[in-house]
Amino acid sequence: MLFNHNGVLYLIFSITIYLINTKSLHKNDLTRKKLYSSHHAVNNSNAALTPNKRTRAHARNFQNNNNNNNDEVCNSQACKDVSAKISAALNTSADPCDDFYNFACGGWKKEHDIPASENEITSFTVLTKEIETAIHQLIEEPAKEGESDALVKARNFFKSCMNTQEIEKKGADPANNFIKWIGGWSICNNDEWQASESKWDKYDVLRKIQRNFYPAPPFFTVEVTNDHLNSTKHLIKIDQSGLSLQREIYSKHDDIVEDYGEYMVKVANLLGHNCPTVAEEMKEILDFERGLANITTPAEAKQAGTFRRINLTILKTVIPAFPWEQHMRGIFSNDTNVADNEVVLATSPMYLYKVANLIKRTEPRLLSKYIVWQMLRDKISFLTQEFRSARAKFNKKMTGVEDTDPRWRTCTSITNDNMGVPIGTLYVQQYFSDATKQKAIVMIEEIIQAFKTRIKGHEWIDDKTRKCVIEKTDALVAKVGYASYITKPEELNKRFCKLSIDDNKFFENNLNVDKWIRYRLFKKLRKPVDKTKWPMFPQTINAMYQFYENEIVIPAGILQPPFFYDGDVPRALSYGAIGSIIGHELTHGFDNTGRKFDKNGDIVKEWWSDEAIKEFNKRAKKFETQYSKYKVQGIHPVSGKLTLGENIADNGGTKISFDAYLDWLKKNGNKEQKLPNLENYNEKQLFFIGYAQEYCANIRQKTEYIATLSEIHAPSQFRVKGTLSNMETFSEAFQCRSTSEMNPISKHEVW
Repeated sequence: MLFNHNGVLYLIFSITIYLINTKSLHKNDLTRKKLYSSHHAVNNSNAALTPNKRTRAHARNFQNNNNNNNDEVCNSQACKDVSAKISAALNTSADPCDDFYNFACGGWKKEHDIPASENEITSFTVLTKEIETAIHQLIEEPAKEGESDALVKARNFFKSCMNTQEIEKKGADPANNFIKWIGGWSICNNDEWQASESKWDKYDVLRKIQRNFYPAPPFFTVEVTNDHLNSTKHLIKIDQSGLSLQREIYSKHDDIVEDYGEYMVKVANLLGHNCPTVAEEMKEILDFERGLANITTPAEAKQAGTFRRINLTILKTVIPAFPWEQHMRGIFSNDTNVADNEVVLATSPMYLYKVANLIKRTEPRLLSKYIVWQMLRDKISFLTQEFRSARAKFNKKMTGVEDTDPRWRTCTSITNDNMGVPIGTLYVQQYFSDATKQKAIVMIEEIIQAFKTRIKGHEWIDDKTRKCVIEKTDALVAKVGYASYITKPEELNKRFCKLSIDDNKFFENNLNVDKWIRYRLFKKLRKPVDKTKWPMFPQTINAMYQFYENEIVIPAGILQPPFFYDGDVPRALSYGAIGSIIGHELTHGFDNTGRKFDKNGDIVKEWWSDEAIKEFNKRAKKFETQYSKYKVQGIHPVSGKLTLGENIADNGGTKISFDAYLDWLKKNGNKEQKLPNLENYNEKQLFFIGYAQEYCANIRQKTEYIATLSEIHAPSQFRVKGTLSNMETFSEAFQCRSTSEMNPISKHEVW
């Protein structure tokens, strides 16, 4: 996936796919909002820059023949607009061979201050705002005749969010009613808790919340995912969960934990708990979470456990401190018939062993405090202004971000997150064409062919492994634009029939969405995998590869500038941007995780030769070493191990797309028109500029740092530097001197 989102604070993610589950709903309060990628539009017709003297010197080195005539320059309005935007983003005082990211994005970074309400501004987030504006206009329009009931529910969800008068009138009641439903909160030893304490049972409470909601984050989550041994079937997955902050924060940043504790106290006060011990009790929750963080498996170590299968009876035997069979049968419906020998996917068995014993030995009052907070913490922003202000104050203290977005934008974003499928109906009808879809399909086919050609030229792969890789590539499914059910009201109504939405109940609507997600998720267990399903909304500016399905997903939202261009705009830009993204997603099928799955999306047996695996690992290790040397702000190291899959995809995908572009050039006279005011840049140089400028970004320092703790993508500048410094074709295009920063002697390659 290109970007990933969660929670309130927006940590830096980057472009790519990487996913075992189609939607990540595990949240903590320091996880970043998913900013589906995007483009930036500089609406300044005078922004085109004339290259300065240094740029002219570069240009003389770059090109031997630069005597342009009118036929060589595209003078359409579209080309002029694109040229202006590209020119404005460049920093022509920077040497592209020393720091290509600064060269490609330096002008953009100078002109784009981070909004007060954001942790970052990127090419992606700018387009995200544009998409939100468009969605807002669509959802505010009067309903049309024949609209689906699902779309009516989406409009009502938005109305409930905008109805701040009703939200203020209800005050804390919705949250307190939710707490009462859970079984009460032991904070301040209140009267309600005293009345229910003798009947409160920790295992009953955990079953209750997981039977009704997804996600239900205390301690661990239970979900349904594809069976990696047979991708046509589903199985139960148990994953570690239950932290309010990122795991590393608890041990490295006492100041953040303390600030978060103050925020928790304020929330408790607003809920009516004002006893003298409330601060101490909130600290008690955080101390408990600190202990939980200590037994939580780190992200790097967890990757190795992604596919640990275990029989439920055996799980009960090796982790006897938790009633697993009773729990599973209690959260799934009776007709599911969870068997004694049910196979489950346990990503972190040692964590489950430790947490089971932690639950068993912890007294009920503390468990009540923790469980209620975990169920409530991501719902605070659905309450009154006082609650939202408390959260905003913590966010500002944490990263400097202020809550300045207008209510309509906040509500549009939340509505799209929860009701994005029916909203996609409006988006597709208004903004997407079949012609765009067909052009994208052709490009995907070209990039697939380029990949197969590259495979044939890789001497490190033996013939048997090469044959299997090509077979898997031939079996790849490409989903482009949107799912077929998006435009079929009857199918949408069927999909959303169990979801209840009331235009006066915003808090309850969000609970109902969590219930509806749980219902649809758990209902899949005994059904075959639906290969037609889409994991993304049409309006998403992102892309994805799915291991289990062996498919790439390219939604309608990303098929627009600056990723994908129509008309007479030089194709180099499209190949550099959307082409590298398509190549990135394709390469994920053969990264350090994807290569284990066969052409059907199964892990049945090792289908690579021992020698090919050895060579792959050797090459991958060089990527790990390369990226581990990069440091954010010159201090905080990037994890080359954690980002390995994305780095393999970045490097391979860009090379594949470049090869596909060269093939396109050969078929089209080996020449393209140049852009006005950018005549000094040839086709190949424009490809690399198009690639780099999709990563232009300004990010708050603390946000950037926090991302290094667990983010699976390298920071934007290192995605550009790391990828292009490994490409001989880049150095040739810009005639970079040997041993320059962008042209090191040692270059690394897997695909």
